Amino acid sequence: VPAHLRLGEAFARPSLSEGLGTAFLEAMACGLPVVGTRTGGIPDFLVEGRTGLFCDPARPETIAAAILRLLRDPALARTLGSAGRALVAERYRWEDVARRIEGLYDGLLRAGATGRAGTR
Repeated sequence: VPAHLRLGEAFARPSLSEGLGTAFLEAMACGLPVVGTRTGGIPDFLVEGRTGLFCDPARPETIAAAILRLLRDPALARTLGSAGRALVAERYRWEDVARRIEGLYDGLLRAGATGRAGTR
């Protein structure tokens, strides 16, 4: 996937629904500027003008405008691509995600054990 992503100049996915948005994170990790929607987990990492551009999937002209903006402004595309790559490296490395999930499970297990002990 990274080899194919790196062939592009931008990544656009005008999603109507989305979970985390892993495809966006993969594109960002490759340094591509991204265009996405304000749905699902996308707004957790896509910040307008900082890590990507938003579009409205119900309005195709906004999709085209965002893509054209990136293609016509290489400096903006590079800035967004670099910021996206840095964000993924900082917040979405598998080792870090695994540690956060482990901490979450540990907390839930401790809370569950405490709750059970209190009911006996």
